[in-house]
Amino acid sequence: MKKFWGNKNNQQDNQKQEFRNQLQDTHLRLYHSRQMFRLATEYAEYYNSEPVRENVILYEAFFGRGMLCNTNGLFQAFRNRE
Repeated sequence: MKKFWGNKNNQQDNQKQEFRNQLQDTHLRLYHSRQMFRLATEYAEYYNSEPVRENVILYEAFFGRGMLCNTNGLFQAFRNRE
């Protein structure tokens, strides 16, 4: 059983927990930035090596998570023009 002697230990525990949370947030941001770098690199490789097709539009939003928001609106507008 952990004993708390006064306010000092509680403050230290809170500071340690806050530090752990900040460290975890930093690790998550690093992981996501590496993932985004990998995706951007793959995209650049395809962009530089594949031919451009006539009359083809590629839609992408939120780093490839889906065709959302404005990209979906553009798609619907082009589709309705046919």
